[in-house]
Amino acid sequence: MKRINRYLTYLSITSVLLIGCQSEEKDTTIEPEENQEYVIDSFSPNKGVVGTEITIKGNHFGNSDENAVISINGKLAPIVNYSDTEIVISAPDNQRETSALINLRINGVTKSTESAFTYPLPAISYIDKEYVLIGEVFTIKGEYFEADTEAFDLMIGGFLQEVTSSSPTEMTVVYSGDSPVNSDQEIMISIDGFNYLSNFTIRKALQFELTDHPLNSPFLDRGAICPGSVIQLNVNDNRSTSGSNINPDATFFLNGSLDQEPSYWPEGNGSRTYYYRIPYEANMGTAELTASTYWGQEIISNLETELVIEEGTFTPSQNTAGRSAFITVTLSHFFQSPQTMKFTFTEANSDIEVESSNLVFEDYNEDYTTPILVRVPAAAGTYTMRAYTPEKEYELKADGDATIVVQ
Repeated sequence: MKRINRYLTYLSITSVLLIGCQSEEKDTTIEPEENQEYVIDSFSPNKGVVGTEITIKGNHFGNSDENAVISINGKLAPIVNYSDTEIVISAPDNQRETSALINLRINGVTKSTESAFTYPLPAISYIDKEYVLIGEVFTIKGEYFEADTEAFDLMIGGFLQEVTSSSPTEMTVVYSGDSPVNSDQEIMISIDGFNYLSNFTIRKALQFELTDHPLNSPFLDRGAICPGSVIQLNVNDNRSTSGSNINPDATFFLNGSLDQEPSYWPEGNGSRTYYYRIPYEANMGTAELTASTYWGQEIISNLETELVIEEGTFTPSQNTAGRSAFITVTLSHFFQSPQTMKFTFTEANSDIEVESSNLVFEDYNEDYTTPILVRVPAAAGTYTMRAYTPEKEYELKADGDATIVVQ
């Protein structure tokens, strides 16, 4: 019986203690307060251009932007994303070098960030070309560029450039302008009345191209040149704008090989126009012509026609002639000194070559298309005619029947 009474007493005490402990527990649930004011903690980035996304962090912004208005320097900032702890806005359009606080008005409560958001001037950090040609496309990289190509002007050497695309960090440019070649050209971005002058410069490249001289007409008409023939090339002339002459003293290479030093011809061209003879040993087919200055700078090719090497030919105007008479011979390409070319006549069943003498008309060096005159042998007979460059370095092929009957 005592053991039962002790047990009942223990239960009673335990029950009292449990009830007492429960009565002492506190309710830790916090009910949200209505219209609790929001708090701005930070924002980033702290500078950028129109369209830059700015993230504002804090608390109690609410979950809807219905009653939120955000602005910078009085300009409304579009809201990109909105939550109770984070707001993402797009920077509105403001002039460069503007620095202003970000103003928020949420549910009628207006607050501002502690620090300002700044619209800096653009800055160039990289250009993918050191030398450019007229019409060549190049890329400028940096920061704080405008995405709208109409919102700024890009000047190089004082000439307005065409910007085909732009983003805050990169722009694509088509080079233009009558700037002097091979001299540093300043790059300037004009925006909102401010001019940013970059430390970077760019140079208009030296380039070579065919002249419009008649001696190039055989190449342009046929689309090919032959060994030993010549073309006239010009390295871009900047004398009218540079105030000084740059003599590039160009050296030309065919398929990477140096065959000869080119000559300045005609004389008196100011070392800008070059007479280039195609190497006698040049292989038939497509070829690449390159050039460089005496100081090693590349001169960029601006040849619009693919360079093709073909066999040179000659065509006699007739197959019969009197003794020691002159016949007209047309050459497929232009040779600088056709009067020094070799024309030979070999009689049938004989190995003896009779070398001729040549004449050119006085107007030959005016249009470079006038045929030349070749004297046939003094002895009657049937001959095979052959044609060579002056020292017989290269033999031209006969275009048609090269049999000459001397009567």
